Amino acid sequence: MVSDIYYNHLTSTTTREAFMNHFFLRREPFGGVLSHVEGGVAKFLNHSGFEICAGLAHGWTEDDVIASIESKFQVNDPASVRLDVKYFKEVLSNPGAWPKGRVAEAVDAPKTPTLSAPLELHWEVTGKCNLRCLHCYNDSVATKPQPSLAQIRSVANELKDAKIKLKGIIVSGGEPLMHPRLKEILELLRPLAMEVVLATNGTLVTESNIEWIAGTIDAVNISIDSSDGNHFDNFRGHADTLNKVITAIRLFRSRNIPIIAQTTLSRFNIEELDSLARLLIFEGIKSWIVRMPLQVGRAKHNQQAFLTRHEAEAKEELFNSIRSAYAADFDLLHIGNRFMWSYADEFIRSEVNGEVLSCAAGTILATIRADGTMVPCAIFGDTTNSEVSSLPVWDGRFLSEWRNAECFKAMREINFRRITPCANCSKFPDVCNAGCRAVAFHAYGSIHEPDPGCNYVRAFRRERPRELSR
Repeated sequence: MVSDIYYNHLTSTTTREAFMNHFFLRREPFGGVLSHVEGGVAKFLNHSGFEICAGLAHGWTEDDVIASIESKFQVNDPASVRLDVKYFKEVLSNPGAWPKGRVAEAVDAPKTPTLSAPLELHWEVTGKCNLRCLHCYNDSVATKPQPSLAQIRSVANELKDAKIKLKGIIVSGGEPLMHPRLKEILELLRPLAMEVVLATNGTLVTESNIEWIAGTIDAVNISIDSSDGNHFDNFRGHADTLNKVITAIRLFRSRNIPIIAQTTLSRFNIEELDSLARLLIFEGIKSWIVRMPLQVGRAKHNQQAFLTRHEAEAKEELFNSIRSAYAADFDLLHIGNRFMWSYADEFIRSEVNGEVLSCAAGTILATIRADGTMVPCAIFGDTTNSEVSSLPVWDGRFLSEWRNAECFKAMREINFRRITPCANCSKFPDVCNAGCRAVAFHAYGSIHEPDPGCNYVRAFRRERPRELSR
């Protein structure tokens, strides 16, 4: 189905190496898709745009690209083509200028074009977990089901047979190491994507399995919430968790696997962020993401463990101090409340915006859950609502569900006119892109509602869901 993927088979000239390190380019039925690896923004290209980018990826000269476009598309206007080539050269040379408020660009249509497959796939290879974390979005426990190797292989073979490669696969659970065939699973998935990332709690990583794990992944997400062992154990629901996580971090570091430390804020750790930062720096961690818990899954039943909205807002000064103190020590440091500008800046009304919303969920991203159903992104959690989940994807049904499931079609057709007050907000699209559709769904029951994290939304709406009125 798709045969042209430019990211890993280019020869080693400086131009091609630079492209390979920073971009992912894939042919699509409507032309192609170009994604910046670090920034995450995707550009949807027409056929000539794809061919120009492919030529530049191969290191062709400007004249070579123009000659190719004129030949393939029977165009006899070299000056116009040269302008297009110059445009794409500028795009590729300055990805930092790509829009930051949205996920997809150049969508001038009633809906976002349907890709042949997602660019990024979040794959929950098991529902089982050896811990019982207070915030778990899909309520994983040791007794939950998990797919067979044959079921997972059916999806891998479908992608392989269609000659489709992905930008990235995040392998998670549950705890993925609870699956007894994880080694074989990772070996199946490794050839399918530019990058394979393992999301793990780290407690099952040992000297006996680190070699095959490190040999099949490109990076690892590890959950670490506190530098205090007792607090960590209480939050994760199991004894001696911190020591095992530190052991895992050191094993991955010894194999030069990049580590992204993931921290969920709670009452257990809010006053320990400084000591946790110092621990991560001591252990050589260069990427640290600190998140508020989502009010989904197990977190809904453990709200006493987490800060209220007002308590979290009051900690913004603390978050700023952490950023100021440690920004130089991390390549990536993400911490703080969402939508803080909506508490400081006055709402400025603009003309009604009728653009198609460019959310990653369902347009460039999908999540396969342990039961084989898909949701547009993992934040939709363990919901069984058919409006946001597909049928099982095993045995050759992955690509058809991606293209045709109502939950994905709905995500590609969201229009800002339906989201109030976002449609009239001057902050769109450069600041928030209307927030998170999954959070809106959990709060208000629809992907066409606004994100409740925004203070403009809270001020606009008289009725608020129970979990937001604390």
